[in-house]
Amino acid sequence: MAALVLIPLASAQSVNGEDVTWVTVEGTGSMVNTNKDEARNRALENAKFNAFYKAVLSNISAESLAVNFKLSGNVTSSIPYCRIADKKIIEEGVVHINMKGKEEPVPVYKVKIKAGVIQETERGSPDFSINSSLNKLRYTDGDKMHLNVRTTKDCYISVFNIMENDKVIKVLPNKIKKNVRISKKHPLSFPDDSDLKKGISLIAHLPDGKKSASEIFYVLALNKPLVLTDSKIQEGFFNRYDGQTAFFGDLIKEIAGIPHNKRAESIISYQIIK
Repeated sequence: MAALVLIPLASAQSVNGEDVTWVTVEGTGSMVNTNKDEARNRALENAKFNAFYKAVLSNISAESLAVNFKLSGNVTSSIPYCRIADKKIIEEGVVHINMKGKEEPVPVYKVKIKAGVIQETERGSPDFSINSSLNKLRYTDGDKMHLNVRTTKDCYISVFNIMENDKVIKVLPNKIKKNVRISKKHPLSFPDDSDLKKGISLIAHLPDGKKSASEIFYVLALNKPLVLTDSKIQEGFFNRYDGQTAFFGDLIKEIAGIPHNKRAESIISYQIIK
């Protein structure tokens, strides 16, 4: 059984009474259809996420997250809030790399930084919480699933399916149901009647060759829509998922930069059998 642990991957020291872990990481930003300054900003943002992952998050998996949630009852204790205390740019500039589907090398802005990462232990706001539930917690392959989400205030909801292999599929928002906003008076019921009329359904599917699987729905509430960077998380949309999606570590790199008092989270673990 996995447990949530922290493995130091770089030098650690204390600054102003806070523990800082120093890491050296790289970040990239594509220069296709954008200018050099914007590509540089994207590269620095990408480097920041990579610093979070290398310093704190590299040993957190979907399994350890679920285990810790069941033990503590509080998902925010599983996904830390990280921030950069200080950083130094070691090198930066434009490079050309070969990309799949491109005949010629593509220009990319690349940075290498040394960053001091602080993991903070603050907890969520007491007036901002969500409660999520499924119609059941054990499904037979092909069963219809239904998700309900209640919140204590107006917010935007994102829902991710975390599979046993730590890969992540985005369920909401999607190409049809965009910017999912709910309130205390109007909770989320998914799929609702209007979703079903549009052909949107939520079906339990076993991975190929498996007789059973344990999976997770991770529900994230923010005061504004979640904007993912370069994590390449696919949508599980009308069964078009092809397996080429990001891993859970890529998702939590994005979430770790959001303070606990600006997010509310919920996890639902469920099982699928043949």
